[in-house]
Amino acid sequence: MDKTSVIGVIIGFIAVGVGMVLKGVNPSVIINPAAILIILAGTVASVTIAFPLSEIKKVPKLFKIIFTEQKLLDGKAIITLFSDLAQLARKEGLLALEGKLLEVEDPFLKNGLSLAVDGQSAEYIRDVLSEEIDAMEDRHQAGAAIFSQAGNLCTNTRGIRSCAWTNCSLSTYG
Repeated sequence: MDKTSVIGVIIGFIAVGVGMVLKGVNPSVIINPAAILIILAGTVASVTIAFPLSEIKKVPKLFKIIFTEQKLLDGKAIITLFSDLAQLARKEGLLALEGKLLEVEDPFLKNGLSLAVDGQSAEYIRDVLSEEIDAMEDRHQAGAAIFSQAGNLCTNTRGIRSCAWTNCSLSTYG
């Protein structure tokens, strides 16, 4: 579990609660089933309209990524690994790296090393890995766009709900 995401959610709830208390608003007003339904269902409906089903299906996986701590490679460990691999390749040749492929956990690095072991040119390896990075960036942008759109639509849905509530309130006095 990613601690910073959980901490951020907790701080957000605390900020809203403290803000309401400081403003003199009863915190129980935030628990309004009709308002929650309008905001959440309206946001889900709007996002569903804005994105194809293939992107919407990825949302549960994206939530898992958001709230799961990512295991990043340590910079010093990467430098040491590359240094060791370079020395091995200089001493015994590129084919000697094939035995080290099983030890490499990172799929991107493993792909690059396997291309080198297979005898591909540096330019070809660079092109393949660059395309892989571009594809990853496109996937990340698509996932981020869903949450960005949801945030924008949720704000708009809250505004619509506020207007509707105001009209309902005023109509009872008219």
